[in-house]
Parts: sequence; structure tokens; C-alpha cells
Amino acid sequence: MSFAIHMGGVRVAQDVDNLLLLLSVVRHGSYLGAGAALGISHTTVSRRIAALEKSAGARLLVRSGEVWEPTELGREFVSAGEDIELALGSLALDSGGVGGSVRGVVRVLVPEGFGGVVVGAAIRRLSETHPGVRLEMINAARRARTNLVGIDFEVVVGRPEVSRNEAFHLAD
Repeated sequence: MSFAIHMGGVRVAQDVDNLLLLLSVVRHGSYLGAGAALGISHTTVSRRIAALEKSAGARLLVRSGEVWEPTELGREFVSAGEDIELALGSLALDSGGVGGSVRGVVRVLVPEGFGGVVVGAAIRRLSETHPGVRLEMINAARRARTNLVGIDFEVVVGRPEVSRNEAFHLAD
């Protein structure tokens, strides 16, 4: 990987933040979605991704229909972002200390109607049973993609034509 994080204060924090932002763009498929999830404008997302690509010396994202997909180098950066996210998630930053219980983030990509009705109720039950688990629901009206980065499972309408993932029928 040609990207180097410069040890020295602000630069490291910016690079880490931008790697996590890249991860969010890939997960949401758009600058607008990533910005909404993070509470920043899509123009800020665009500017920060451009800065990350300038540091990398190459494009990290390419347009694929309606969504942004990582390039080959972009997938390496996304992987680094996931490693950082995992490391940050392993820190006991909450004072409540969930102890030895199950903890982490589960991300699900769902059609809007299904997500609001079914997944919303599941999120409530899950948070009551396992307070250390955070379920993130991303609403999307699109077919299954082969390279879902950072998505743990996806619900689609119709039969998915994705060979690398396990698929099963939920309901009619």
C-alpha cells in the first residue's frame, strides 16, 4: 500500500478520520448517505475523500451506477479502516463496562419498508438483551452487490444473484 500515515499529531488524526469516512462512503454507497450517518455535509465528505485520494496518489472510489465502489487500492484502504474501527471498538470507552457480554456492531442493508417494520423491532429486542451490540440499519432499494464492504447481512427483494454469499428465503 502506498499510503503512509505521518506520525505527528493532527495529520494522523485526519488520516484516520478520513479512512473511517471512506469506510462509511463504501457502506452507504454515497457521499450523501455517509454524510447523513456522520452528521456532516456531502460536500465535506467529498472534500475529505479528495484529500485522502491526494495522499494516496490514486483514486480510491469509482462510480458504479448509483453507488461509489472502492477501487483495488480503495479496498486496501477500506480494510485498513475496518482494522482501525475494530481496534477502536475493542477499547472500553463506555463507563458502564459491559463486561464479558457480546458486543460489537452488526450492519444490515435492507429495503426501507422491511427495515422499518421488522428490523426496527429486532433492534429494540437486541439492545435489551445485549446492550453491548449495536445494530446499524442501512435502508437501500437496490439489488444485492457482490462486494459489500462492512455489511454483515443484506435483505433483498427477489432472488439474489450473488454467488459468494449464502442466501436463504425469508418470506413471500
